[in-house]
Amino acid sequence: EIKHIAGDLSGIFAKEPLKEGEIATSIPWRLIIQGPRYLGRNFCAGVEGAIRALKTDPEYQSPYVRYLATRPRNFHPAFWSEAGRKLLQEMMGKDLPPGNMDKGVQKHLDHFKCDDMDTSDDDVLQAIMLTMTRTEGDSYDHLVPFNDVINHRNGKDYTADPVYNIGENYQIVARRDLEAGEEIRNSYNKCEWCHAFQNPPAFQRYLLTPHIFDHYGFIEPFPQRWIVPNYRLLFDVEELDNESGRLKATFAIPPSPLGVSFLKSEIERLESMKGLYDGEIKGIPDVELNTIRDYHDAILTAYKVAYEQAQHEELSDEVWYKGRDDWYWEEEKDDDN
Repeated sequence: EIKHIAGDLSGIFAKEPLKEGEIATSIPWRLIIQGPRYLGRNFCAGVEGAIRALKTDPEYQSPYVRYLATRPRNFHPAFWSEAGRKLLQEMMGKDLPPGNMDKGVQKHLDHFKCDDMDTSDDDVLQAIMLTMTRTEGDSYDHLVPFNDVINHRNGKDYTADPVYNIGENYQIVARRDLEAGEEIRNSYNKCEWCHAFQNPPAFQRYLLTPHIFDHYGFIEPFPQRWIVPNYRLLFDVEELDNESGRLKATFAIPPSPLGVSFLKSEIERLESMKGLYDGEIKGIPDVELNTIRDYHDAILTAYKVAYEQAQHEELSDEVWYKGRDDWYWEEEKDDDN
């Protein structure tokens, strides 16, 4: 069943106990919005499919399409005001990926090589946002009813996986036994159908906590994984338990003295910026300022926990003797964190 959690956030919860491998929900294939096949299976095709659905005469739109048409865009940084995007990039600094947060939606269209998208059209903008944040599959070309309220989580709270029965249905299957009332959560970056899971180096570098924020527009709950390529830092931050709020950091790669020095300087920089976001800022809506504050706090918390852990680590410059594109993926690729 769908339950409200907080603010605009809802989730899907088990109405009764589920066993590992049991189907939690099944969506008929005919209800899924897909891009036109002649465009292939890709992000741009997914956008085209969403545009066609949104531009269908409202009298003939499905309930799911009518629901999608009402979804807000301004939660995602790509659709923020220019002033909001610039302030976000300033707060993040020049070293935290993915960068170019001030470039807006065009950055994503350029990345996926989508041409001739009329971003002055509200339906087109809505279709782009929906395809970025709500599509299923490794090709970003499926919009599945109800699936957009299945929230992301890794670790022990990653409780369900999607199963595609092409042409028949889309199912959500329990990964482990669930109790009645437990939230059903999927992983947006470690699921077996994810491109990132199929290509572990891509997961470890390109779909981590900062990239989830860039792609989906939300701050990843714990456990988190952070990377700073310029200083060859890669570390996880997770809760020790659900009650105390205590956190621990684990370095996937031994940090170097230069990397630890970066953490220290960034903590000082972020601390000095705290007061800049208090109150109102002309030209920046409250929803954008609130998200910048929250992401600022998330980065600062992660860096502080990592810096504290670094005091107990044996620092090494070995990471600087590895190749630019292989220093970050010499670990196990199928853990549950």
